[in-house]
Amino acid sequence: MSGFRLQTKENRDSTLVSNIFLDYYMPTANGSYVKVYLYLLRCLGSCDMKLSIPFLADRLENTESDILRAFHYWEKVGLLELSKDSSGEIVNICLCNPEPLTASPTTSHSLPKSSTKRTDSTNNTIPPSQSTVNSNITPSSRNSAASYCKNYSPEQLDKLTQDKSLQNLLKVIESYMERPLKPGDIQLVVFLCQDLHFSDELVMYLFEYCISRGKHHCNYIEKVAIQWKEEGITTVEQAEQASNRYNRDFNAVSKAFGLGRMPAAMEQKFIQRWIREFAFDTPILVEACNRTILQIKKPDFNYADKILEKWHKSGVHTLSDINALDNTYKQSKQNRSNTPQTNNKFNSYPQRNYSAKDYSDLEKRLVEKNFHKD
Repeated sequence: MSGFRLQTKENRDSTLVSNIFLDYYMPTANGSYVKVYLYLLRCLGSCDMKLSIPFLADRLENTESDILRAFHYWEKVGLLELSKDSSGEIVNICLCNPEPLTASPTTSHSLPKSSTKRTDSTNNTIPPSQSTVNSNITPSSRNSAASYCKNYSPEQLDKLTQDKSLQNLLKVIESYMERPLKPGDIQLVVFLCQDLHFSDELVMYLFEYCISRGKHHCNYIEKVAIQWKEEGITTVEQAEQASNRYNRDFNAVSKAFGLGRMPAAMEQKFIQRWIREFAFDTPILVEACNRTILQIKKPDFNYADKILEKWHKSGVHTLSDINALDNTYKQSKQNRSNTPQTNNKFNSYPQRNYSAKDYSDLEKRLVEKNFHKD
């Protein structure tokens, strides 16, 4: 049988993706990062397309921070080269050829993962025993990352920071901070990677999240990191969901109380308690705020906290549970109002039953009394 030729009348407008990228780089990358990289590949075929971070964010339905984070990730793993001007703006992006990694695509490889241990320049893994860090200490028992991370000796830090992946991560953090990193900053990044086992992507998002809120201090960033660790947050997606939840609840409570601002630090502690300890959803928080305003005519977090604590002890999970509690209370109040009241000052004494003879004797005594008076 003779062979045949395959042809098409279709316009070959397609994007070529390297199998090396699909086998080695894509499996461990964040989904939004992959989306950004693939769209950059697609844009290579359109020379007249003008790209910008706002354009990519709008096109891919991401935030501009998501786009920047993706750029930094692909730069860190060697698939992008970013050129910036004197003001730090990206002026050129060069896509590099994907190179096969040392490990097979079916095993864990050298791309950053939360469980990957850092290695020194000689590719010898630094075991925990060489560090003064006590891995049995839980995050909640630490006072601050700055003081805790000082347990790393200069020699240990020197070995750890020779890792190219960590060096790239520190460069990204430096660009977020918009200043050279201080020793405390480096200690914190090492603490996040070595002790909390955060992935590089989660560390980048942590710094971006805190800095976007005007919080540059290591102690604040460390507290947020420990909070995420205790809540079991291990991915950027989980961190985004948690931050979105807090922002949504903060805004909802602020609107219900008519504050016209974000809740203050002490007020946020109340809301965090309602979310974490009581595990209440936004509608329940809003209902408690509404009842507070109706009852005492002003916003009061203490009063709302008492309402929510009572609901929590009563096993409330939904608004229908609150309605059931209200109905039970109304029924109980109605039953009490229908019950005859016997214990008051008018009828608390024992009552006598008078017979006809009693009334006759009483009448006889009254007549005699009046006769003698006359």
